[in-house]
Amino acid sequence: AMINTFIVKIAQGFDTGQRLGHGVWGATFDLILQQAWMGYGYGDAAYTAAYNALAPDRPEWFFRESVGAHNSILTHWVAAGVFGLFAILALYAGFLFGARSLICQHSNSPAIRNLLHAGVAAMLALYLVRGQVETVRWDSYGTLMAVMLWLFALKQSRNSA
Repeated sequence: AMINTFIVKIAQGFDTGQRLGHGVWGATFDLILQQAWMGYGYGDAAYTAAYNALAPDRPEWFFRESVGAHNSILTHWVAAGVFGLFAILALYAGFLFGARSLICQHSNSPAIRNLLHAGVAAMLALYLVRGQVETVRWDSYGTLMAVMLWLFALKQSRNSA
């Protein structure tokens, strides 16, 4: 019985019908259209409350209760509206362009470049790949940003010395 439950969960994970159309992404777009500019506020409770309030009026939605947006960019758009959407895209772009500028500097040691490559790979895998198909935790992003800021500060202190 446990293996059957596991197989069903795996199949659901690969079934885009539960994401697209009237699945989690389609319902999330419906929420966005309701309050595209300002959003609903941050936190799991805000998304869940908005979703669950609209679900009775949306019989076409696949899920009758909120399971989250399952997409990090859409989650921010729902939470903070257009400004949240631009903020998350700017955060991603800033991280990637900042890492690229540090990687391209020939004065960095191979160890620093390897750390930068690992940080970029982790960011891409966790937030730009996995984050587009499920809800991700943001504490890891804070750790990645701390490493990036430390590397920027390290570079600045070497330049000023």
